[in-house]
Amino acid sequence: LLDNDALSLSDFSLRAAMDLDALLGVAFHSKGVSGIDQSGQQIPFSDVKARLALPISEDHMFVFHSSGLWITSSDGPSIQLSSDKWGWVNGVARNPTNPDSLIVLHEDGIYDVSIANGTHRAVAGPGLTTGWAASRAMVHVPEAPDFIFVFHEQGLFKFSLLDCTYQRVGKATWMQTRTAVYHKNGPLVFHEQGMYRVNLVDGTSEQLKAAGTWSRANGAIVSSPDVALVFHSDGVYEVNLLSGEFVLIPGTGDWPSPHCVTSLRPDTVLSWATNKYG
Repeated sequence: LLDNDALSLSDFSLRAAMDLDALLGVAFHSKGVSGIDQSGQQIPFSDVKARLALPISEDHMFVFHSSGLWITSSDGPSIQLSSDKWGWVNGVARNPTNPDSLIVLHEDGIYDVSIANGTHRAVAGPGLTTGWAASRAMVHVPEAPDFIFVFHEQGLFKFSLLDCTYQRVGKATWMQTRTAVYHKNGPLVFHEQGMYRVNLVDGTSEQLKAAGTWSRANGAIVSSPDVALVFHSDGVYEVNLLSGEFVLIPGTGDWPSPHCVTSLRPDTVLSWATNKYG
């Protein structure tokens, strides 16, 4: 990323551009940052090109950028916490044992990062054969709040946020996964071969009848308990998470490919990069 991205990020204020209460979430993509409204429409408001972000309060977002770690504010300029480069972070989750830190999955390993000052410590090495850079999607399950599930080229992994250990679930590999969202009946995975509901206990899955082809999906966000918006090169699809049926939302075909889509809810636990090197 260019140096002037860091300069513009220091002037980046979320609320300066729009009413956050009207937004479902934000997407970081190749052209900058856009708000996502309830109908899937794009509201561009910054050319900042960050890698990943996670809301940490109603007014603040923790941002991973190639120039360092930043906290954006809804009522003022962003603050740089660290100049350590975080261009290849793959996922970030809240630490259930320490509300002042985040657990970060990076292609170089697993890190504990301080929200207060941006300092970090290594918790574990890269892990797996291909490291966490080969992660394809992640979900947090409210019924198992101390874990996240990682769909990875080498399989589905149950990752503990308590001690950063992980174990494989089932035998399937998920190399062709494009994105995934949580649902109470089991997460839905949007895959190059279709749409799958996954059993997180044994790793088995079923392809939904109205699966479609999702090889050009780039991210997703839940808009209501049984509905998700899926970002696709054709535009944004509204997907029924119960039946798998979907419809393309008119006028949404101008979205750049996002590499991070996150809710703005302050209780958001997990955010992840939707492609390896987006």
